[in-house]
Formats: sequence, structure tokens, C-alpha cells
Amino acid sequence: MHTITPFSQASLLAGLVQAPTYYNPLKNYEGAKARQKTVLTLMAEQGYISQEQGAEAYKKDLGL
Repeated sequence: MHTITPFSQASLLAGLVQAPTYYNPLKNYEGAKARQKTVLTLMAEQGYISQEQGAEAYKKDLGL
């Protein structure tokens, strides 16, 4: 069983909105992780999460 943090899950879902087919983690895992990193970086820059929380969330497997 995989553990998914709320930030890792939220950033994945937020990233899908931009281009759901392209960022589909089942078809383009690397693209989905890259978009997730972008979303987490923006969340940290805007003060929604700390940089440490963003880095920790990015390390998590997507659980798929």
C-alpha cells in the first residue's frame, strides 16, 4: 500500500487541469511528475506550503 500525502495528491490533481490527457500519470508518468513539481513549487512560492513540504510531497510515489 502506498502512502499519499494530501500535498502530493493535491498537486497531482491540480496539474491535471492544465492538460489532462498529456499529464495523465498512467500514460505519461514523467510528465505528470514534472507538472507536479511545478505545482508544488508554485504552492511554496505563494506561501500555501513550505519548501520542505513541497520537496517531501514530490518524493512520494503517485500510488498508481
